[in-house]
Amino acid sequence: MKKILKRLTGLATAAAVFVYMPAAAFADRYNIAAGDGVHVEATVDANGKTIYKVNGAVDNDTLIEIFGNSESQNSSYNNVLIESAAGANALIAFNGLEIRNTYDNAYAVLITGAGNVTIELDGESSLKAGKNRAGIQKESTGSLTIKDDDKNGRLLVEGGSCGAGIGGGDQMRGTNIIIRGGTVTATGGYYGAGIGGGNEGDGSDIIIKGGTVTATGDGYGAGIGGGYHGDGSDITIEGGTVTATGGNFGAGIGGGNAGDGSDITIEGGTVTATASHCGAGIGGGNAGDGSDIVIKGGTVTATGGYLGAGIGGGDEGDGSDIIVEGGTVTAKGGYGGAGIGGGDNGDGSDITVEGGTVIAQGGIGGGAGIGSGEYSSVASVTVTGSAVILAAGGVCDPEHAGAAIGTGVTVNVPLIYEGTEQDIDLNELYTTGSVTRFPGGSTVDQMKEHPELGVKETGTKPVPAQVIEEQEPTKEEPSTKEPTEPSPKKKPAPPIYTERSYMADINVAERIAAALRANPETKEITLDYADNICLSATMMKDLFADNRVAKNCLFTYKGKRYNMHVGAVNTSSDTYADCFNTLSKEPDGLAGFMKMAEIFKPVGVTLKEITE
Repeated sequence: MKKILKRLTGLATAAAVFVYMPAAAFADRYNIAAGDGVHVEATVDANGKTIYKVNGAVDNDTLIEIFGNSESQNSSYNNVLIESAAGANALIAFNGLEIRNTYDNAYAVLITGAGNVTIELDGESSLKAGKNRAGIQKESTGSLTIKDDDKNGRLLVEGGSCGAGIGGGDQMRGTNIIIRGGTVTATGGYYGAGIGGGNEGDGSDIIIKGGTVTATGDGYGAGIGGGYHGDGSDITIEGGTVTATGGNFGAGIGGGNAGDGSDITIEGGTVTATASHCGAGIGGGNAGDGSDIVIKGGTVTATGGYLGAGIGGGDEGDGSDIIVEGGTVTAKGGYGGAGIGGGDNGDGSDITVEGGTVIAQGGIGGGAGIGSGEYSSVASVTVTGSAVILAAGGVCDPEHAGAAIGTGVTVNVPLIYEGTEQDIDLNELYTTGSVTRFPGGSTVDQMKEHPELGVKETGTKPVPAQVIEEQEPTKEEPSTKEPTEPSPKKKPAPPIYTERSYMADINVAERIAAALRANPETKEITLDYADNICLSATMMKDLFADNRVAKNCLFTYKGKRYNMHVGAVNTSSDTYADCFNTLSKEPDGLAGFMKMAEIFKPVGVTLKEITE
């Protein structure tokens, strides 16, 4: 085994005992530069234990660590091959692994078989494949999981032309990929997705649970999803910081050129999805539809490329069955595309906003803020729950613009028809919800900073009344013995603060502004909410907006007075974003002041009962 560098064999026994310790401390180590690459075979024995062979020799460890440098010379190259048989769960650590195989058809890492593979990131690793290959090429039918338990791992991976960064090679799909942590930067080769399919390959069953992930498609591929002519589907983002950028004609998240984007779910985290040209930020690539897109929470910014929607269809693609349940969503259409809905010449139908805050800007050329793109007259939008919407259509010329909510501009030379605003049924929108339509051409910044420029419609449905549930005392089982003394009765447990109360439509920003106008030099102001004890995400953002002054928020609850104190907060921090991500999981994004203080405690919010 001259080609293999290993630690003392005694460490193998230690690794079997301390499976969950850091990879670098308890693992057999193999140097990619020591020979003809590293070939790991993982099988499962009769007891269900995963057994390894490395370069043909049995290794009894429970973790295999690979390190070292390799660069292809002409047609000669070293690579990492991981074969995981059905039922096996191979655990591999990359620790300072650098492979640069730029020769045609040269792999960097290849994963095959029907079993699962988990890659633990320790230290910084860099992988580059040659033409037709993905940086980490997954041909297996099992799952590939990338994680970073020790919080010290970085991975830079790049596919060759026609290959994805992580996923499929030329004419191959990329599927069943999970990222749990680490700093992962994945760049597709020309025609490939950053994470997902290679040239003419779909990207599907991709889950991001955490970490900092940057995925970039190149030349027709999506950032996350399909490669050239590939669809992107069953993509879920649950957390982390995700930046996805499509190549020309590809979506940020969704389809590559001529590919659809569907069954895309964002549940949390900070997600920035951008298309370069003709694709949607989230949804279809060029000529691709975007459908069955659900945003449940997190902070999402989606920007369409030229002729694409922010969220929905690419150029000439429809956007349909799009639901926003919570979170903070900013969607900007490219030229002719809707903020949320159809791309240029694409319909926007069955779009529902049930909660959260949505800011939607139609693209220049006449796309609607929410609805259809330019040239389309088909749009249907429903607003319910506690949704807060700020929307503006894009301008076609000084006299014509797409609707804020409705259809885009229709051009029938020489006639131009302005977009048609859709009437919104407010009967299912809570009083805490609102729809504000701004003049065509208004930008996201203008809508956020100057809400008075828009026309606001407030919901009419009362927020469900607060219900305080009293716990029933535990019933005692009858004793089989004669008691010498009467058994004392158990006292009921204190009431649990569980539900939301009725909340008045309080303009927090205006109250703060009024207090500052009255005393511009003050460093602390008091806002009395009386018995309106429930708050929305918008109210909390308004409380954090001006760090020059602290806020004492007074509430009356069950005859007692409370002060929720809000001081200066770094609103660009991950902790701040995480707090709002937690809030987005509350029903309709609302919470009582006690729950709010608990959620925002990590950024310094405190709660005290006023006893004086």
